[in-house]
Amino acid sequence: MGLFEDFQMGLERFKGSRQQDKKEISLGDDFMSQTSVELSPSQLLNNQGVQLRKRYQQTGKLEYLQQAINAYEQAIQKTTDPLGLSLVFINMGNALSDLYKRTHTLEDLQRVIEAYEQAVQIMPSNSPELPEHLTTLGIKLRVRYQKTGSLEDVTRTINLFEQAKQKTSHDSSDFPDRLSNLAIVLSDYYDYTRDFNYLQRSIEVLKQAIQATPPNSHQILGYLSNLGNRLRRRYNHTGKFQDLQEAIVVFEQAMQKTPQDSPNLTFLENLGLALRDCYAHTGKVDDLQRAITLFEQILQNTVPDSPRFSQYLNLLGGGLNDRYHKTGNIEDLQGAIDLFDQAIQIGPLDSPLLPTFLSNLGSCLSDRYVAYGQFEDLQRSIEVCQQAVQKTFPNSPELSYRLNNLGNRFRESYAHTGNLTDLDQAIDAFQQSEQKTPKDSPFLPMPLEF
Repeated sequence: MGLFEDFQMGLERFKGSRQQDKKEISLGDDFMSQTSVELSPSQLLNNQGVQLRKRYQQTGKLEYLQQAINAYEQAIQKTTDPLGLSLVFINMGNALSDLYKRTHTLEDLQRVIEAYEQAVQIMPSNSPELPEHLTTLGIKLRVRYQKTGSLEDVTRTINLFEQAKQKTSHDSSDFPDRLSNLAIVLSDYYDYTRDFNYLQRSIEVLKQAIQATPPNSHQILGYLSNLGNRLRRRYNHTGKFQDLQEAIVVFEQAMQKTPQDSPNLTFLENLGLALRDCYAHTGKVDDLQRAITLFEQILQNTVPDSPRFSQYLNLLGGGLNDRYHKTGNIEDLQGAIDLFDQAIQIGPLDSPLLPTFLSNLGSCLSDRYVAYGQFEDLQRSIEVCQQAVQKTFPNSPELSYRLNNLGNRFRESYAHTGNLTDLDQAIDAFQQSEQKTPKDSPFLPMPLEF
């Protein structure tokens, strides 16, 4: 059996940007209706960009979006007023964000970030809009971090969100959002480095966000969900069952505040994952069965073309895999394999979760090889485990686990065939796994089958 991987998205949606990507800023009257007010060439160009972007949003024609970007570029060249220039850069960043949503290229994302960077550098430090734009820039940097795995982007985002929080009044309705955003990226830093101090601070900041939020506010649901996720992470780090119990209570509080006829799938997901952890800690099958029921409910309420459908297939596959190891029911193992296969087939090839799906499938194929002795299952397990390693960022904390699992698969192959090449590859994978794991990490990998 290989190390089984889970994933958790949680309610990690950033707030406080006031849908900045959708809001345009006009510098004077609209250029199409301007009559008596004399506008400068830069204002006319900016407002032209505003209208062209609106046409793009209405028609979906990329030519309008490109024309809007060109208009903003010209406006930037002709604008001398610092405040006006910062606002044109904001509009440029919004339009480039639209382009990135179409192309998903790192080059276009870089252009988005550069535009917002220019805007916040120029904007007066006492501008009431600055916290909002600092937040927007941080959000874009986090998108790049998720795409590239660069810790520098996480560090910069923490700094930006700290500034946004400091520049926001504690009695502002935006203040809880600023805290929540900061907590999320502090947790990102922990996930990358396993520096426990950042996880501790993330939990503290989220509790502050909840305290600063009216009990009847819909925003508190997201804060509760995020707090539960961090408590679950702390349980996984320390093994203190009290953290897991508190996480379950928090998730149930969030569900209780949600209308029964409109279940929030994220809350169901988070509670199900916590119940799986509880099962792993106590061995109580009731917790596992309840988790599986929640995962089935999520799939029933998700259309197949949803971008998260593959993730939910992975969730249910994980639950069935757990139940197979408890009961030995081969139907559960086959069901898990089918679900992981489906998740891989329908998920985007560049999905950051694809390595997790591949790793989970590899573990289950290894289990089926152990159950039936069919060497084809082990061969395919090795193939998908290799793909999981190849698609994992070199500096990802998950890489050591995936190398460890790959080493176990080669070791099994050596035991089956006696081929010394398989043994050499197993040793190499184990050595790489050890090298990729910090010496003080509580997650030191080990060959699980020995």
